[in-house]
Amino acid sequence: MNKVSTVLLIMTILIESAFGQEKENLLINFNIGPSMSNFINRAPVYRIDGNGLYRPINTSFIGDGLWGITLNIGIEYYLSDRLSINSGLAYEQKGIFINYDSTYTSENGDYKAEITFEKKIANHYLTIPLTVKKYFFEEKSMYLEAGFYSGIFLFSRLSTKEISTSQFSNENPMIATYNYVGSGEKGHTSKFDFGVSFGAGYKKVLTDKLSLVSSIKLNIGLHKIDALNSNEVVYRPSGTDLIGKTIYDYYGLNSNARNTNITLTFGITYELN
Repeated sequence: MNKVSTVLLIMTILIESAFGQEKENLLINFNIGPSMSNFINRAPVYRIDGNGLYRPINTSFIGDGLWGITLNIGIEYYLSDRLSINSGLAYEQKGIFINYDSTYTSENGDYKAEITFEKKIANHYLTIPLTVKKYFFEEKSMYLEAGFYSGIFLFSRLSTKEISTSQFSNENPMIATYNYVGSGEKGHTSKFDFGVSFGAGYKKVLTDKLSLVSSIKLNIGLHKIDALNSNEVVYRPSGTDLIGKTIYDYYGLNSNARNTNITLTFGITYELN
């Protein structure tokens, strides 16, 4: 069964399940908003210099986060007056956007080297959450939620840019550039993702049927995204720790990296009755 067929089947099951319930307990919602994603367990992170040597670089969770958009359609079924179960279908973009700059100047000042390195990995998913919401206050305006999610990988987009400048005193600078933009390697990213989900939100009632809702959610992946490698290191016969070494990892990141993302969405909720 291909990805499209799988998604259509899931959507059909969700819709049939929703309309098979008592409608006074059922809501449907639409949400959209920004997301920030990164990888956990991503270190060590490498770039490969012009001589083919692996150079470790530092990354930060916020500074190298990938900003994107998420949108979803969901269903909410009330188990009791203040407790509900939620599911649906969401589009999410997850990945990392590394921005690394380094400058080196020799002790006597006759040589200077500068490097600007950027790498963007954008993986696109359809995800299915399954969470439980607990409402608070008399008007049920605030809620907390927790549960799980599963995701179907759609495709990757990769881009890498490196600009290195070397300059000796009284000489013109030598500038080397490298750019790549394209699709990810087929089969390199795992076809599925799953993890835990935690969130909080606010609900503002407009009419008997219609409400505005805002939500912030943290999703933490439990499954490594590298489907091909496990950080294998292969040395050529004359290799050392720096020369003649090949690392089979996830595009220069640890093969054990897992998805994590934060979403902030706004939307409407409609009660079916």
